[in-house]
Amino acid sequence: ALPRFSGVTDNAKENACLSNRTIAESSYMRYLANGGTSITNGTTGTDFLVDNELLDKEITCPSGGSYKWVVDGSGNAYLSCSVHNPSENISDFVMNSMIDLLKSFEGKTNSEIATILGSNSISNDTYRAYLLANVFNGTWPSFPEELQSQVTNGDTLKIMSFSNSTDPDDPVVYSSSNTGNVWSAGLFYYPGKGWYRYINSYGSYVNITFSSLTGTSLKNKIDSEPSNWKLID
Repeated sequence: ALPRFSGVTDNAKENACLSNRTIAESSYMRYLANGGTSITNGTTGTDFLVDNELLDKEITCPSGGSYKWVVDGSGNAYLSCSVHNPSENISDFVMNSMIDLLKSFEGKTNSEIATILGSNSISNDTYRAYLLANVFNGTWPSFPEELQSQVTNGDTLKIMSFSNSTDPDDPVVYSSSNTGNVWSAGLFYYPGKGWYRYINSYGSYVNITFSSLTGTSLKNKIDSEPSNWKLID
């Protein structure tokens, strides 16, 4: 199974934590399907799932970490652990999901990778299709609601990842209203700093083509061209 968060190693406690979170997330989906009320971003613990008889007992981290729910604008919810992924947010989650998928291919033949992807085409397109179906339940996460007021065009924005074949473990995370395989956008995520909009020489927010970029080269562009990028906060 694809790890739902990066940083998970073969360490038994980390693997147990991941398994526990996956169980809790599945239980939350059943909770909603049974008419439960959506939780809010930052909700802690899993006691509400126990109260609704979807878990026998509260899920805990074997290393003593505390669990907090990360909820995007579409209501998709993921469980974050203070020990094993303390800085995780929905944007990091999208990035790390792509990284984890590609790391899961290590040591596998092309035939084995094709079997995982369900396609003989091993490419960014099939990576994205796999993540969309198996990690995001068919809907890319929404751009953070608390930042939406800084985006004036009113579009419904989704957060997505792109993997450049020259450096597959270094994805670009971007936001656009176009969820197809179109590699042009104006909003990009800089891990540890936040979301940036691109500004052209006329002072207008515009899209740029990013098909040749990796996450690192994008960060270098933002750092080296400060007049062309505005931090959304």
